[in-house]
Amino acid sequence: MWNADLLYAFEVRNRMTSVPDTVLAVWRHCPRESEQTLILPDGCRDLVIRTTAAGSVNGFVSPLMDVTQSHAHPAGDRFVGIRLVPGAAIDEAGLLKALADLPEGNLTETLSLVDAFCHRSLSLAEALASLAQGQRILNSTRSLGVSSRSLTRLLASHTGRPPIWWRNLARARQAARCLDDGRSLADLAGDLGFADQAHLSREFRRWFGVPPGAFRSNPTLIRSVRHSGFDVTL
Repeated sequence: MWNADLLYAFEVRNRMTSVPDTVLAVWRHCPRESEQTLILPDGCRDLVIRTTAAGSVNGFVSPLMDVTQSHAHPAGDRFVGIRLVPGAAIDEAGLLKALADLPEGNLTETLSLVDAFCHRSLSLAEALASLAQGQRILNSTRSLGVSSRSLTRLLASHTGRPPIWWRNLARARQAARCLDDGRSLADLAGDLGFADQAHLSREFRRWFGVPPGAFRSNPTLIRSVRHSGFDVTL
């Protein structure tokens, strides 16, 4: 989510005995000077702990984002984030209340709280993994053995978003990750199931706020879309 220095969950496991299955990654970000950071929609919510330059600490859970947003980060603020898997169910009030009683920087105990206050639905995880392939919704309902209505109801109840939202996000993220692989935009659009290059461009503007050419020429955006999130590796 954030333009941050990421410490992925499998690396965290090298230092800790247990990482909840709801955790996708752990990241840190410490801007040396004030900055505006573009945050791309990635299908995830993050538990973010912010320590200001003055020393105050607050935690919050980020929303599920529909579009790219710009956030101001003052110099000297420190952020630690725990990125949750797409669709993770969060007892937000309980988590933040328990987090307020922890000493700053205790990552092990913070992960324990995430384990206690967040959970992952197996049926939802299977549905999202299918939609992450970026194929037609009908393909997902067939592979999952459910009706379109059941799939829509499952996703709406757990994420507040319909299947088409998740399918389109996965496809847009996949296209963004492939911008520098040498294919033309027309070929990329055809290979990933877009109607044509114009359709690809509209989806880029819808999700990322810029056309593919502008995205490809922005190293920050290219780096950000490669961070962990909703994609075919789930």
